[in-house]
Amino acid sequence: MKKLISKTLLSSGLLALALSCVENKADYKTRTISPVPAPTTLLAREAEGNGTAKTEEAAVFVAEAAPEVTEALAAQGKTIYLSNCISCHNQDPRQSGSLGPSQYETPWEVFKVKVVTGRYPKALPPGYTPLRTTKAMRKFPDLEGNLPALWSYIKSFK
Repeated sequence: MKKLISKTLLSSGLLALALSCVENKADYKTRTISPVPAPTTLLAREAEGNGTAKTEEAAVFVAEAAPEVTEALAAQGKTIYLSNCISCHNQDPRQSGSLGPSQYETPWEVFKVKVVTGRYPKALPPGYTPLRTTKAMRKFPDLEGNLPALWSYIKSFK
């Protein structure tokens, strides 16, 4: 069997490549690290490419009407909330959980961006201050279509 494999690899030139990989083991003791870190953001890479940095425009808050709260949507939202949110947020959305804050007072505009992206929007509603400044929330882009149901469940608590 070894002869057959060796002949096949030798005829295709792969044996020499395989042997060179085995013989040339990496020596991690002599590896060096570059003293200049590579740009980590797209903005930094673009600035490095043309010598000028782009400036970001100021974010403007745009109010949007929240979806209507219905019993049918709240029932659907309960399932979503209990299967995705309960590990960090409290079972009662009006109270803070182990990692996540209360969601009851969160405006719709903030709620939808925070759930989908895991981050607060660039422009927050006037007078709204995030309850926690940590960036521990993971994003849930797959819940984007179910946001009205999730919103209905959270707002169904009185």
